[in-house]
Amino acid sequence: MFEMNGEYIVKTSKRGTEYIETEAGEPVAKRCTKCNALKELQNNQCIISGIGECSSLSTRKNQLSIEHFIPVDWGIAGHTYENCYFMYLPLNKNKRDTNPFEWIKTQPEAYQERFHAVFVPMLVERNNMTIKEFTAYVYECEPQAKDQDEEAGA
Repeated sequence: MFEMNGEYIVKTSKRGTEYIETEAGEPVAKRCTKCNALKELQNNQCIISGIGECSSLSTRKNQLSIEHFIPVDWGIAGHTYENCYFMYLPLNKNKRDTNPFEWIKTQPEAYQERFHAVFVPMLVERNNMTIKEFTAYVYECEPQAKDQDEEAGA
């Protein structure tokens, strides 16, 4: 099951391969025929592992959703390739609109290791930042989101 936000469309090729593309028609991922995981078309690696292996935080690869690293509710980042990746749906629902660097501290150690070894470096590369710059950027976005909430309520 995929959580679509209007920016991504799931399609099936004539051969029966499921893939995901943007509304502009740009393919971004396809389903692996070996493990049923989603693979980035850019480098043909499993998105859920980021290291070309058919492994995940969960074996339920059919329950992936599009995760926004910087929550959309913060009003800072959006439905962009630089901000999105695939995550096991129950984990995504658990994260909600929290700071991902704070949320991951509440998760099992294996999840924390994969988060810091795979997901953060992947997003750092997509955003052309260092890990330090990206981490600081995420924390800078959070107070802005809280400030916007306070202004809206005032």
